Amino acid sequence: MALGNVSVSEIPEEDRGCTHQICRVSLNVAEHSHLSLGQCVRIKTPQKTVICRVFPWKVSNACIQYDTCVTEPCDLAEQSGQQKVDIHPLDCRDGKEISVKLVVKDICQYKNFQSLSHVQTELVQKSLRCLHGIYVSPGCIVDLTFSKLAKLYGLHLCLVQECYSESGQIDSCSAIRVTQKTAVRISGVQSWECYELLKQTASGMKEVIVSGLQQEREQLTDLLKLPKHLSCSQGVLLRGPPGCGKTSLVQQVAFDCKAALLAVNGAEVLSSNPGESESNLAALFDKAVRVSREAPCILFIDEADSICPKRGKSSSTNISRLTTALLTQLDKVAKVCGLLVVMATNRPSALDPDIRRPGRLDKEILMSVPTTSQRREIFSLHLRRLPLAADLDLDKLSFVTPGYVGADIEAVCIEAQRKAFHRTLSYAKTSPVLSTQENSVTQADMEAAILSFRPSMQRGVDSVVDVRKVLWSDIGGLDNIKLQIQQAIEWPMLYPETFQALGLPLTKGVLLYGPPGCGKTTLVQAAATACHVTFLSLSCAQLYSPYVGDSEKKVSETFQKARALAPSILFLDEVDSIVGKRSESTSGSGVSERVLSALLNEMDGIGIRLDDKTDSREMEAAGDGFKYQTEHRRTTIQEAHDRHVLVVAATNRPDMLDAALLRPGRMDRLIYVPPPDAQGRLQSFRIHTRKMPLAEDVDLCLLAEQTLGYTGADIRGVCKEAGLLALRESMAAECVHQAHFVAALKDCKPSLPSDPSQVEALYKRIQKSCLKK
Repeated sequence: MALGNVSVSEIPEEDRGCTHQICRVSLNVAEHSHLSLGQCVRIKTPQKTVICRVFPWKVSNACIQYDTCVTEPCDLAEQSGQQKVDIHPLDCRDGKEISVKLVVKDICQYKNFQSLSHVQTELVQKSLRCLHGIYVSPGCIVDLTFSKLAKLYGLHLCLVQECYSESGQIDSCSAIRVTQKTAVRISGVQSWECYELLKQTASGMKEVIVSGLQQEREQLTDLLKLPKHLSCSQGVLLRGPPGCGKTSLVQQVAFDCKAALLAVNGAEVLSSNPGESESNLAALFDKAVRVSREAPCILFIDEADSICPKRGKSSSTNISRLTTALLTQLDKVAKVCGLLVVMATNRPSALDPDIRRPGRLDKEILMSVPTTSQRREIFSLHLRRLPLAADLDLDKLSFVTPGYVGADIEAVCIEAQRKAFHRTLSYAKTSPVLSTQENSVTQADMEAAILSFRPSMQRGVDSVVDVRKVLWSDIGGLDNIKLQIQQAIEWPMLYPETFQALGLPLTKGVLLYGPPGCGKTTLVQAAATACHVTFLSLSCAQLYSPYVGDSEKKVSETFQKARALAPSILFLDEVDSIVGKRSESTSGSGVSERVLSALLNEMDGIGIRLDDKTDSREMEAAGDGFKYQTEHRRTTIQEAHDRHVLVVAATNRPDMLDAALLRPGRMDRLIYVPPPDAQGRLQSFRIHTRKMPLAEDVDLCLLAEQTLGYTGADIRGVCKEAGLLALRESMAAECVHQAHFVAALKDCKPSLPSDPSQVEALYKRIQKSCLKK
């Protein structure tokens, strides 16, 4: 029976030892629920579920005070939705037999109870004395910590598994009373330490969400189960960027395998007192070994680089001692069955190399940035309990979020839910009845949340820039050039399956060259806007440094970030100022030559450190050669797209570039961006004046014919100058006249010669001599 407006509380601690399952119920509640004196009931409250015996309580208000001696585990989701107090009478009988599992303080005292009959008989008698007179049902937990006799025996909890009366096994709607004639059968004994860890693992998974990591889950599960059949356990190193789900993965595996999870952060081990850090580490491993003797155990050390950094000349003595202590502990637990040591870090290069050898950390699992399909699974998981609108497109959301890790996607979903909630509040002020659509999370909410949230991996990266939104319709003319750029940049990003069907490889590099002001940078911005990929830009000012080797390191770090945030576009504007042509007369020791060499190596994929890899490709024998497989399956074109880094360079001096950079395999496409023709100039005028009020006398076709040698940037300057001239005449000007454009043409001179054939002839000579086209 459900009761509302009832005050519930636990019996005071000083009364728990003597109440013996008493539930004090006010007289009005007992009369309303038809409860009799001493009746055994199950009480479900918003906090917990207990089994008690009813006794009247002479108080005026409606209240219940219960003993927590016997409780039942409950689902947290169900319990959180519990608003009222439920009282259900139980059919009680004397117990004939009961099967229990005991939780004791010291497992060493009773570890041989199954092999030694006298120990088992003694434990049965102790259990019967502590449980005498208690009403229990299958699945309940008897708390013995308030019993003085149980404390004397070292008993903490009694986990009731099965109950039998004279008529047979009882179900959850009944209960039995433990008497002197009840036979107690002990199925197992567990230490309090192990029980607490298992309980924390089970309860912690109620709030953990893991998706898109099925292969990593299978690997860790196999490693945890294999020591049952092998002679030694293994250690695992989880490496990957922050927020990709390393900790959640370990928690999920521990929950699936019903293993005890002993999790600790690396900083929690450290101490300022000499020798205390090593003692903390030894105590941690000793506890894990004790627990592994009773149940499978996972010792999880997060932020491992803080307690096991590289030992060297510059490292302090305390750090070296702690690293040595960790290596020693790993060697000690190498033969412990049922114990899996998992260490996680996002800086694997900072770890001491000795810890990564077989026998210590045998397996390394890369937790890379989620792919498109994995991001879709994560979105689906975080949105599964929210009301969703019909227009929500998970495929589009996963496509426009490259570089987002699991934590970023969770934050986006929370932000979208907040926006939907505020919209619902605004609707509620005007309309008392809300439709389902108004309460739901829409596609617009998700897109607005994505725009307002920057991925965590892009924060602190100087080369990641915010691309100005440019559409192809914002660029006048150059229709053939647009098509070439779409083929080279946009199509491989948007249609990877089509490229796979035709057997076409993905483009690695594109070079745009042509006169200045013709729209090379704008074309790249339009392609990046259409692709919805991470956009990185590297300039000469960011790259060059007075310190030797710092520029090459910057190139390597930029490509490393681009691979981590893939699919991505790395834009090198004015590439001739970054890497020029190598001279035969020099020794090749200049900064420009070294930067060029580093750039060529990164584009070829040579010299990528294993710790900097963003995919988990493995080599497998295939006939006379080898083939790459990603976790025992072939790499699909979509996975290649998710790891694709496209280098796009722009220059107006292609003759200053080294020939090694321009060969196929590095710069696969060389696209010449010419000055706009008459039709292109007309379209540029229309684009730059579409928000400008024009007078009827303005003839854009005539202006296009008169602007021979003007680039797109020049035409934009002419339109701006014409508007300023109109304001000079009158600040209340309502439109721009043809005279203003004519005057602006006198002030804004063209950047190119009036004869376009001179420019074309110059670049044709460059194509023949340098570009071999």
